[in-house]
Amino acid sequence: MQSHPDSQLHKNWDYYIWPSENDSVENEDILAIRTPEDLTVCDPACGSGHMLTYAFDLLYEIYEEEGYAPSDIPSLILKHNLYGMEIDERAASLAAFALTMKARSRSRRFFKKQVEPNIQRIAPIAFKEDEVVELNDLY
Repeated sequence: MQSHPDSQLHKNWDYYIWPSENDSVENEDILAIRTPEDLTVCDPACGSGHMLTYAFDLLYEIYEEEGYAPSDIPSLILKHNLYGMEIDERAASLAAFALTMKARSRSRRFFKKQVEPNIQRIAPIAFKEDEVVELNDLY
């Protein structure tokens, strides 16, 4: 909204909070968004992807307002905008599936584009006692 003050999208956003006057002046250079591809949403504990699917809908509206072709928007969102991380392999798979189905619901030919959602499963790492001592000595 700061980069595109004429946009009317915020009227449909239930959770949009207007920045205070101090916020907009201080962060003017930091939040210079030129294209929708510049926006990034990262959910570090995405679970089955509820927040990411909600963000997908918001991003879709943004792309649409900028004049992108509706058939290209779902792929662009998954490539450039949405990122999720999860420790549970099943939940990460569900998040990827939910985003894929959300994209398919907006573009009938989405499956032909072979775009994968950016959902990463964080695998646990265990160190042996001697490795911990070595790491402590190094750092």
